[in-house]
Amino acid sequence: MLREDPNAVPPPSPGPAHRRLDSWKEIAAYLKRDVSTVQRWEKRESLPVYRHVHEKLGTVYAFEPELDAWWNNRRRHVEPQTGSNGIRPGWLAAGAAILIGGVILAWSGRTLLRWQRAPDRSEIVTRRIWTGPDLSSLGTVSPDGRRLVYRDPETADLAIREIVTGEQRRLTRKPPKARTGGAESPTFSPDGKRIAYSWDQAFYYELRLIESDGSGERVLYQDAEVFFIAVADWSPDGQHILATFVRKDRTHQIVLISVVDSSVRVLKTLDWRSPSRMNFSSDGRFIAYDCPPRDDSPARDICLVSITDGRQITLVEHPADDYLLGWTPDGKGVLFASDRTDAVDAWLIQIGGGKPQGAPLLVKKDIGSVWPVGFARSGAYYYGVQTSKEEVYLAELDPATGRIASDPAPVARRFAGFNRSPDWSPDGRRLAYVSQRTPATRWPTPRIILRWTKTGEERELRPKLNFVEMLRWSPDARSFLAMGSDMKHQHGLFKVDAETGDASPVVQSDQPSAMFHAPAWSPDGRTIFYKLRNKGMEPAPLLVRDLETGREKQVLPSVYRFDLSRDGKWLAFSSFDEQFEFLGIKPAGGGEVRELYREPRSGRIYSVAWTPDGRYLLFSKKGQLWRIPAAGGEPEKLPLTMTALRELRPHPDGKRIVFTAGAAKAEVWAMENFLPAR
Repeated sequence: MLREDPNAVPPPSPGPAHRRLDSWKEIAAYLKRDVSTVQRWEKRESLPVYRHVHEKLGTVYAFEPELDAWWNNRRRHVEPQTGSNGIRPGWLAAGAAILIGGVILAWSGRTLLRWQRAPDRSEIVTRRIWTGPDLSSLGTVSPDGRRLVYRDPETADLAIREIVTGEQRRLTRKPPKARTGGAESPTFSPDGKRIAYSWDQAFYYELRLIESDGSGERVLYQDAEVFFIAVADWSPDGQHILATFVRKDRTHQIVLISVVDSSVRVLKTLDWRSPSRMNFSSDGRFIAYDCPPRDDSPARDICLVSITDGRQITLVEHPADDYLLGWTPDGKGVLFASDRTDAVDAWLIQIGGGKPQGAPLLVKKDIGSVWPVGFARSGAYYYGVQTSKEEVYLAELDPATGRIASDPAPVARRFAGFNRSPDWSPDGRRLAYVSQRTPATRWPTPRIILRWTKTGEERELRPKLNFVEMLRWSPDARSFLAMGSDMKHQHGLFKVDAETGDASPVVQSDQPSAMFHAPAWSPDGRTIFYKLRNKGMEPAPLLVRDLETGREKQVLPSVYRFDLSRDGKWLAFSSFDEQFEFLGIKPAGGGEVRELYREPRSGRIYSVAWTPDGRYLLFSKKGQLWRIPAAGGEPEKLPLTMTALRELRPHPDGKRIVFTAGAAKAEVWAMENFLPAR
């Protein structure tokens, strides 16, 4: 088993914000490795290196903050094995523990020190076992640590991967052209022979069981009033499934479903709030979960609930966000992640009789915003880590030629890879974007970051919403129009105050399948345009709504992306059908569509934006930036290509552009030898 070399020199601390490294040599020098090593890391381990294609030559470049973030996800924290006096720190810690334990024993006649010592960090091993899955697709690890169950990101089928051999096989077969359906939250049974998972049936979810060889698939539970089912765990005896129900009235329930007769026992009702992770104790007497945020606090804590009497206690209470990672196989500890320091760390707290025993123990510094996969019986913990992430970028733009005058640079100074949905204020003095920093949770706390263009000063808003995306500044720059969901998980469009972060609904629907998308203001602020999707179906109708009267009407029957010109007179949009992708414009007040561009389907047009002077449309497809004259003409490919280039937003002066690029990819890691000796 390989361990990190304790004599290896870590990369230096980040220098000035966004300093760019412009060659393989500079990148290698920054990471203190040779060029061949960093080139191998870029090829095999997603080291964030970019390529900019010029007329004849190509160059590579990277940004120090992104390299730091990549290194922090990759590195293993190793401490020296001896102190300055030659004595092993582990012996010092053990000696201190014995001394303190003796004092406590003499004082109280008993000891609370059940864990003899924390692990020596030189003994902790982290190893990467898989590169490639989408974080949201991960399920759990089998009890023997040999297999992973997950949702295949291409087909949405249930699949299994053999960790040692890399062999993968699908257990279900979704019809190839089906637009709905798919497996979610798959979980191995305690003996590893069965898998429980939920299946999306468009307007409700089913709870299903299947043998790990793909045989014996059956529906265990379904109820049209239960809009969403998230499988969490099996009881240790394999007789019950622990799950969360989200009912059509948006009530959230923690439930146990009998594997024998499908009966349901409601353990706890949590109004419209929901835990993101739940686990049984090894004796089956308790359930640990991360408590949903309260009205008076946006932070999550770790709670325990008794199976027998429903009694609940708060296991970990702290102003920071705490997220459950898992209950240790022996049932004597709970592993959780917390951002209580300047990073997200892994902590462990001892449990005895359903109560916390002592303070939490830090077991791994800077584990990152991980996606829980679970414990194997051996005590190894499996988790997902994002490697390729989405980010907001800024580039200089020549409005006359459309050329990119400077290479794109990340906008965010912190939490690289967790940012999206940028938009300029109407006067161009501020940039707003959304920062999502906690992929470990199903409902992460949203943040809106305001950045002053001239000074770089930033402010953070935390609206009381479960989800925020696609910001659009109001014409008076006092608020945002945003797509999102409220604390009851009801989707809609919301007005967010740019000073206080207070959020109020603009338009919502009682239908759980209704999703409001891609909003835009008219210049006078009296009307808004938006798409209304049904269960995420694309393309979807484009509507306009009068904010004073609430009246709305359909503008176009089918659009994918759209943008309103700066003067509010024209709509530009992309759409597609079975054969073609096309781009067109239409008078915002009504009139005929004029098609500008059409091609056989080969990749969607992911973003459309008017230039401030109204002369051109910018659009992206296949990660490439294009422009086309609004009056008609041939499209022109601009010299900018980045993965999943989207959300194009030109600055009001036309000389700068911000956008989102990057797609979430992940690796699965295992952490071993970190549990305290007993």
